Amino acid sequence: MLPDEPFIELKMKTIEANTQISKDRILVLQLPLSILPGEHHIVVMIDEKPVQIKPKAIQPAFKWKRFAWKTKMQDCTFRREDLYDDYGR
Repeated sequence: MLPDEPFIELKMKTIEANTQISKDRILVLQLPLSILPGEHHIVVMIDEKPVQIKPKAIQPAFKWKRFAWKTKMQDCTFRREDLYDDYGR
């Protein structure tokens, strides 16, 4: 038997996020622009214990390679006075 009202297809979106809950138990959640303004039915699932986020180890952005630096002049310090004359050239 068919229902008297037409069938309405409901689409749901899942949003997963970590958030901070304040001492007054207020949850603030910024929704994406794809969620239209208006009244919505939402479900909030909360772990009983706060999530312990482990800090990530800091990785260097670039791994420098070492190489041997041998100069012809062992006493060269690459100071400005060593590289340029009195006129700055």
